[in-house]
Formats: sequence, C-alpha cells, structure tokens
Amino acid sequence: MAERSERGGKTRGRREGSELSDTFVVLSDALADLAAERSLSRVLQRIADLAREVVGARYAALGVADSNGRILEFITSGLTPQARAAIGPLPRGHGLLGVLIREGQPVRIPVIASDPRSSGFPPNHPPMTSLLGVPISLGSRILGDLYLTDKLTADEFDEDDERLALLLARHAAVAIENAHLNDELERRLEQLSSLREFGQVIGQELDVERALQTIVERTAELLNASLVAIALKDPNGDFYTFEAAAGRRVRRLLGLRVSGRTSMIGVVAGSGRGAIVDDLAHDDRVSLRVLEAVGGRQGLWAPLQGGTRVVGCIMVFDRQTGEPFTEADLQLAEAIGQQASAAIENARLYERARHEASTSQALLRVTRAMNASIRLEEILQLIVDALAELIGTPAVAVSLLAADGVHFEVAATRALTQEPAEASSGSSSLEGRQDGFGTDGQRPAPERVSSLGRLVIGGEGPSVVADTQDRPDLVFPTLRDGSTPRSVAVAPIRLSERVLGVVEAYSTEPNHFTEDDTVLLAAFADQAATAIETARLFGQARQLALLQERDRIAQELHDGIIQTIYAVGLTLDYCRLTLRENPDDVEVRLADAASGLNRAISDIRNYILNLTNRVGGVGGLRDAAEGLAREYGGAAAPGTVPVTIVVDVDADASTAVPAERRAEIVQVLREALSNAVRHARASTITISGRLDGGRLVLRMTDDGEGFNLAAGSAMGHHGLRNMTNRARMLDGHLDVTSEPGHGTTISLVLPLSS
Repeated sequence: MAERSERGGKTRGRREGSELSDTFVVLSDALADLAAERSLSRVLQRIADLAREVVGARYAALGVADSNGRILEFITSGLTPQARAAIGPLPRGHGLLGVLIREGQPVRIPVIASDPRSSGFPPNHPPMTSLLGVPISLGSRILGDLYLTDKLTADEFDEDDERLALLLARHAAVAIENAHLNDELERRLEQLSSLREFGQVIGQELDVERALQTIVERTAELLNASLVAIALKDPNGDFYTFEAAAGRRVRRLLGLRVSGRTSMIGVVAGSGRGAIVDDLAHDDRVSLRVLEAVGGRQGLWAPLQGGTRVVGCIMVFDRQTGEPFTEADLQLAEAIGQQASAAIENARLYERARHEASTSQALLRVTRAMNASIRLEEILQLIVDALAELIGTPAVAVSLLAADGVHFEVAATRALTQEPAEASSGSSSLEGRQDGFGTDGQRPAPERVSSLGRLVIGGEGPSVVADTQDRPDLVFPTLRDGSTPRSVAVAPIRLSERVLGVVEAYSTEPNHFTEDDTVLLAAFADQAATAIETARLFGQARQLALLQERDRIAQELHDGIIQTIYAVGLTLDYCRLTLRENPDDVEVRLADAASGLNRAISDIRNYILNLTNRVGGVGGLRDAAEGLAREYGGAAAPGTVPVTIVVDVDADASTAVPAERRAEIVQVLREALSNAVRHARASTITISGRLDGGRLVLRMTDDGEGFNLAAGSAMGHHGLRNMTNRARMLDGHLDVTSEPGHGTTISLVLPLSS
C-alpha cells in the first residue's frame, strides 16, 4: 500500500514537473516574440495575457504608474471590451492596488473581500475571489503592478505562481523602461531639433520686442507649457520687469516689476542656475505679486545668461498635460535661456548701433547746419527736433542764459505751451531769493523752463528728475496739452567754465530717461554750445569785417578820389590867382580840372558798382574779368590813355573756386586794373587764368611805366597792400614783378584745397 502511494507521488511529481517545463517553454517562446515588438501597449497586453495563461488565472491586469503612484495606463486580460467599458475610468490606486504601489512587495490573498485593506469593487465590476499581485519595479523605482485574480485550478495562488508573475513583471519593467527611454530620446531629439530651429529663428530677429515675443511663444511650444514669461533686469537696479509673455493671464504679467531681493527671479539670477518649484503657493521664494498674476501650481525658472552676465529670467508655468517638470525640462529651459540671452544682446546691440547711427546723422545734420547757416535759432530748433526724436520724448527746450546771468530765455522749443508758466517765489535766482524779485526791485519775467535748469549751472553735468511729483520744491513748465511733465532730464550748455544755457527734455511718463539719454542730451548740449559760440564769433567777425571795410573804403577814397578832388581844388585856386595874368594857361588848367572831376566821377561810379557786385555776387572768373575789361578799357575818361585789355581765362580756372572766394579774387583784379590804368599809363593789359598742379594761377601783365621794387615804392602803395592782404585771406600769395619802363606783372596764386 505504501509502495503504491509512493509510486503515485512520483507520478504526480513527474506530471507537475512536466507541466512546469511546458510552462517555461511557452514563456520562452512568448518572451522571444516580445523582444521583437516595438509597441509598448502591445507588449504590456501580451504580458498580461501571458501571465493569465501560464499562471492559470481567470483575469489579469497590468497598471503603469507615474512617480506619484497615479495610474497612467491600465491593461486588462480576460474581460470583454464591453465588460471593461462598463467598469468605468482607471483605478485611482486605492485599496490593495495602492498597497502594491506604495510598498512594492508581492501580495497573495485567498479572499479579497475578507482583507481589511481592500476598498471593494466599483459598479459593474465582475466578482473576484483570490488575488496575486506583484510590483513592476526597476531598481528602487516602482513602475507599476501586475495583478492576477481567481486561480482556476485551486482556491488560491501559490509560490510558483508568484515566481512566474515576478518573472513576467521584470520583463514588463524592462519594456516600460525601454519605452520611456525611447520616448525620452525621441523627445530630446525633437527638442534639440526645435532648439536649433529656435536659435536660428531668434538669432535672425533684430527687434528686441519681437525677439522676446518669439522666445516665449517657442518656449511654450517646446515645453508644452500653459504660460511662459520673460522678465528683464533693469540697468540701474536689482529690479526685473516682465516684458513678454505667452499663454494664460498675459495681461496680468506684462509690465509687472518685482525686486530681485524678494523673488525667485533674484535667486536664479544670483546663482546662475535654474530651479523647479513644485508648489508655487507654499514656496517663500516666489514673489506674491508673481503668484497672484500667474495663479499656477508649478513653475520653472531659468536665467537668461550669456557668460557670467544675467540679463533676465525666463519662467515656465504648468504643463498643459498636468505632468510635473523634469530635470530634462530644466536643462532645456537653461539652454533656451543661453540662446535667448545671446539673441537679446544681439538685438540690443543692433538697436544701439541703429540709435548711434541716428545720433551721428542728427549730429552731422546739426554740424552741417552750423557750417551752412548763420541763424542760431534755426540750429537750436534743429537740435530740439532731433533730440525729441532720438530720446522718444514729446517735449524739448533750449533756453539761453540772459545777460543778467540769472534768468533763462527760451530760444527753441517743442510741445511746450506758448504761454510761459509763472515761476514760484524762491526759484527766480541762483541765490534762491525768497521775495521773488530781482536785485533792481522788479519781478523777473516768467520763464518757460523748469527751475532744475538753474540748478545745473553750478553742477558738473546732466541731471534727471525721475518723477516730478517727488520734487514739489521745483517748478516745471506746462506741456502743450496742459499737463505737467512726469520726468525731466537737463544738461547744461557749457563752454569751458561758462554756462550759456540749458537743454531740457520732458516726458509724460515717470522714470523715462536712461543714462544713455543723458549722454545724448549732453552731446547735443555741446553742439548747442558750439553753435552759440560760432554765432557769437561770426557776429564779432562780421563787426570786424565791417570796420575793416570802412577802413578800406576810407583808404581807397583817400588814395584815389579824395586826392583827385584835392588836386582839382588846388588847380582852381591857381586859376583864380592867375586868371588876369595868364588867361591862356588858366584855360588849359581848367580843362585839366574838368578831366580830374570826370575821373573822380568815374571812380565813384566804379566804386558803387564794386559795392553792388559785393552784394550780388559774381559768376565765373572769366565773365567777371571780361566785365572789368569793358569797364576799364572801353570807356576811358577824358585825359586818360585808351587801354586794350585781353582776357584769357580758361573754363576750368573760371569755376575752380567757390563763388564766395571768387568775389575776393575779382576785387584783386579790379585793384590791379585800376593801378595799371591810373598810375602805370599802360596801353595793353593781359589777364590770364590757368590751373597748375592743384593751384589757381591768375596773372595780369601790363606794358606800363613799371616801378622799382627795390626802392620800396610798391609796398608803400595802399592798393598793393590791399591785394597782398586779400591774397593772404584766401590762403594764397601775391607775386609782383616790375621794372621801370618795362611794365608790371602781378600773379595771384591760390591753393584749390582751401
């Protein structure tokens, strides 16, 4: 009997061993097929089906969980599609399913309903009795669970079933991890491709505002974020202003200004490393103003950093899928921040270059105006208009210091009211007189510049009032629309140590003016100083020229016309005394006197024509020389020798010098012709003009009496002195060659480069 029992046990052992061997064959073949499968969902479904088959269970299920234990995917085996749909949504990981996820240990339960950890089944769920559950894990990470219920050949699952389930769970873990790695790889490759495209797109954008908007929009696409924003660092302090945003609540963020000392932005900017905040509401580093504007749950911060310089911060809030941000997302955001920083800097450099080019062009226009115009008011108005355009402010004024050294007089303005504002008491002088009256007891005229203008007189450079409401002690002008400016920048117009006036710019917004604006204001103030000084020097030069012209007229009248009239007077006196004694001689002398008066009249007429030519200007040198030839040669006065004058000035020489210089050259020709006709008694005069090696050579040769240069008689003549002085004024020189009885040659040599 015992022997028969032993033979029966051996037979069952051989049968169970045979069944286990068959199971491993089925597993081996199935797992070999799984290795070639690329679809994760099909792999997991095959594992669930295989587990139900080899373990011998009525139902099987495989759940994939996220890092927080939330079920992301739930695959069943043994249920019809209709039965699965009737159960409803995915399980939430409560009850026994949650135990597996939290504890990560296998579970075998004979009766599910009797286990205190069970939370029951949802409606329409089929009844289940026994349970075998094993974790799907990789290292210490729980990726999901494999569940089997209702053992078909026994009341409960045994250890062999558990080992088989664990084997299949390990294969499921490898498949899930490989799928995650593959998805992550594809995602990173896609992000890298998008990042390259991102860099190319924003690198080509040279407008700062458009570059910022492109950055936030592309970042929102790359990270699938609900909101992306950029805050840039203020150049003058530890503050950050939200300049661009894409996604929800954009209007609440734009223009928001936060301190770096009390915000996550400052933490990231200070460390130069990005950060992820999983719970915005409970992280003290997150600014409450930002939290109120964003209203999100999770955020990611990355610096906009180029080298060691941080220009701002990019912030990403809440994935649209609800998934948390990962370290890979942070690395991508930091890479975006580096590219964005370079793009922003490039756009800023481009705008700065454009602004500097515009500034240079504006300064060049002012310089050209100064060279071409002597009207100071036109130059100052040009400065005002250029400044308003370059600084981006509606109102600018240039005010000049009055003769009393205390008050300002508006010289040029834009967008200020035509009626000046009344100055308050105490602001009418540098000494801050409290009575509001001048030293002469009279109230000074109201001014149309702010009292800040007087403050820079004793200072070194430009000053700025960031917000005029913070300075009730100062008086500001009224803008054209009746409003008061909210910020003011002022620069002194200074020449050496002398203050000539002020340039002021006004804005309707507080904190409008930057350091670059004040530099620009100072540059145009220097231009204004140059223009004012040029106008002053021109006035002095014009006065001096007038005095010199009067002296020249007096000398020429004395040398020529007055001497002629004086000689006529002496002749008439002689005639009066000798009329009875020698009447024939008196008749000759009276004829000479008449000829002298005719010459004087001719000289006066020519002199008037000379002055007229000065006012009206001259054409080419050849035309001017031919006109002088007709004047001096064709209409000789009685008592003078007829003169033949030949003009030989070529076309290039005729127009080689500017019109204003030609007028002076004509005066040299006139003086030379006058001397040759009146004093040298020449009968033939030749005027020639040629270009010679970058010089204009104008030569006049006569066949008159000539004179002895060595005797000094030439330099004693006022006409030759006049010609020599004019040649020097034209940066040239006058050459004179003469010999008694052999005529005279006068050469005027002028460099064309002058």
